[in-house]
Amino acid sequence: MPMTFHANGVIEGFSSTSMPSGSIVQVKHVKDTTSGIWSQSGVNIGSFADVPGLTLNITLTDSSNSVLVLAHCMFSENSTDYGILYRVLRDSTVLGGVTTNNRTPISFAGTAPGSYMDDKSGSCGFSYVDTPNTSSQMTYKVTALNRHSPDNWAYNRAYDSNNDAGKGQGVSTLTLLEIKE
Repeated sequence: MPMTFHANGVIEGFSSTSMPSGSIVQVKHVKDTTSGIWSQSGVNIGSFADVPGLTLNITLTDSSNSVLVLAHCMFSENSTDYGILYRVLRDSTVLGGVTTNNRTPISFAGTAPGSYMDDKSGSCGFSYVDTPNTSSQMTYKVTALNRHSPDNWAYNRAYDSNNDAGKGQGVSTLTLLEIKE
């Protein structure tokens, strides 16, 4: 049977069941280059907010397959070095950390310690093999919280508003890879 490649990523005439274990069946990717100051005063202190642009839907071709989740975020803090906490969620399930005692489950975190916090840009990343055991559509998204909430923080840029070459501006990404089991 001949294979047909469609613009939406679907390949007809090819079955993932014939692929060896560990093969990449499909890839979903989004990058977000928007930037600005995040004010979390509008949300409950201690509440995570969705990171704009870092949401993807995926439907696995086989419920026994896994999803390799890769997330990367760029940030800058105002004047504290408490850090930014991130969660990656599959629907409402937090991937990564577990809750023990009063600790908050997170997926990853970042901080840019030292002086001149507002001039610095930091980045942090996350990789995780998720085994959702479903072939229904799932939504993966990144959420964030300034650990020193309700302080403001900057997303994809240095917090300092001066537009000079010494201030960083970047990109945040979310990538999902379906892995054949």
